[in-house]
Amino acid sequence: MGRVIEENDVAKVCEGWPYPLYSLKKYPFTAAEEELFRAIVDVLLKKNSIVYVEFKILPKEAEELFKNTFRDEVLLKIPPQTFSKLPKEEEKEQITNTIAGYLRKFDVQNPKRLAEEIVNRVFGLGILEEFLEDDSLEEVMVNGDNRPVFVFHRRLGMCKTDVYLSKEDILRYIKKVAVWANKAVNERNPLLDAHLPNGDRFNATVPPVSVLGPTITIRKFRRRPFTLLDIIKKGTLPEEVAAFLWLAVDGLGVAPRNVLITGGAGAGKTTTLNALLDFVPLEQRIITVEDTKELDIPLHENWVPLITRPGTRDCKAVTMDELLRNALRM
Repeated sequence: MGRVIEENDVAKVCEGWPYPLYSLKKYPFTAAEEELFRAIVDVLLKKNSIVYVEFKILPKEAEELFKNTFRDEVLLKIPPQTFSKLPKEEEKEQITNTIAGYLRKFDVQNPKRLAEEIVNRVFGLGILEEFLEDDSLEEVMVNGDNRPVFVFHRRLGMCKTDVYLSKEDILRYIKKVAVWANKAVNERNPLLDAHLPNGDRFNATVPPVSVLGPTITIRKFRRRPFTLLDIIKKGTLPEEVAAFLWLAVDGLGVAPRNVLITGGAGAGKTTTLNALLDFVPLEQRIITVEDTKELDIPLHENWVPLITRPGTRDCKAVTMDELLRNALRM
């Protein structure tokens, strides 16, 4: 592995060819904690039954304690629906606290941290959750089972990771998101476009359309959208152009202009539009029409976001044209 070129609390990135190498930092759990982690995960995922759990590192008393208490103190306290779909943030926090409280019965150094690992693995998106915690990443790409996960770094570009996912895990994550989004994904409907509870965009494909196995692409959105000043500092827009666009949108309160923003994938269209929308006078009403919700205008209370809907057996599609016509009547 080459020289470290960037490092934060979540991961480190080393020189590599043709891609920099991105490695997640692993929390130093003890062997006993790893054994307890595996036992709980297997029971929650129904890969093993409580009565068949065997500890080889933890003492026999710990094994008996687990068998006698785990069902009543953990399993029965978890909402059943969270096993099949992504939990809301408050549900996730509640499950984490329940498991962390239970782990205090055992010799665990950091019950909260271990509980978070368990919850991410069983109820969330597994190790992909760790990528989502890294604010320096823009995208997470799973190109198929048993293939390296790639990430797009905001400064370093495309990076290869040392993470590989099984087909079983990828499909489980896809189905969880599909249930959360109230959408179907299968051979007849092999494409999924949805949003995670935190607002990140989630796209998935399953065979037969993806030949090398199921895929996942997560487009992360900044928790704080770029302002026009941020865009100028990054060198994306000259100050003169930014000032002109500001005047065009604001119109000095008299004559705002129409502005058309175009560009290829990843060119920064949404980022630029988000920044310019800050200059729409606060007393104005804003109606946005998108096929996937990406815009975020927290400063404007008088804002109505509209998104399209694909057709299903039970519901007809709602297209961009229909939403645009409706927006003109609002």
